[in-house]
Amino acid sequence: MRHKNTLELYRYWNGLRAGKSAPLRSQVAPAALANILPAVMLLESTTDGDAVFRVAGTRVCAIPGRELRGDPLSGMFDEADRKTVRSFIRSVERDHSVALLDALGAGASGRTVTFELAFFPLAGSDTNLIGICNPLSLPIWLGAERISLALRGVRTIDPEADLVFLQNRPSIPVKRSRLAVGAAPAPSLSVIAGEGERRHNRPLHGFRVYDGGKK
Repeated sequence: MRHKNTLELYRYWNGLRAGKSAPLRSQVAPAALANILPAVMLLESTTDGDAVFRVAGTRVCAIPGRELRGDPLSGMFDEADRKTVRSFIRSVERDHSVALLDALGAGASGRTVTFELAFFPLAGSDTNLIGICNPLSLPIWLGAERISLALRGVRTIDPEADLVFLQNRPSIPVKRSRLAVGAAPAPSLSVIAGEGERRHNRPLHGFRVYDGGKK
């Protein structure tokens, strides 16, 4: 977690859950997130393994240049990356872990900017994910062009890990050179754990990473 807004949402979400694996959707108060609300999104998992936007902040909608309500999250990414995005979103819902994605955003002019996305589980509602998306720099052209996201790094995090550990751990790069439809899957990844006390002995199901995207 490199962006201060990601850390703010993590601290808020972690405080709400108070030892549970996930807080209730009804506990989330928009007023408490006023400073970061334009970058926040609420999503609902679908039967096909994707997640659709129920609420998307103005800065999130500015990335593709359109209102995102009802659209699939994976649609913000290059087609070759969508299967990987869906896999990580399923892991958040299934394991009540935290997913971090690093993405390279490219505008029509070819200019690029790196984004950090984070997703956290919610309970007690069809809206079962809260997320945030922030650019790691603010180039002057940002917001003037529609942006497509290409996945560059991924990781899942045990929310019981120490915050210092969460800030410093690098993501796992998504290799772009081995793109092939139907290629053999990479080994399953484990959830990254820190030195924080583990209060839950829940199973951590593996998931597969599929290479893809633009080089």
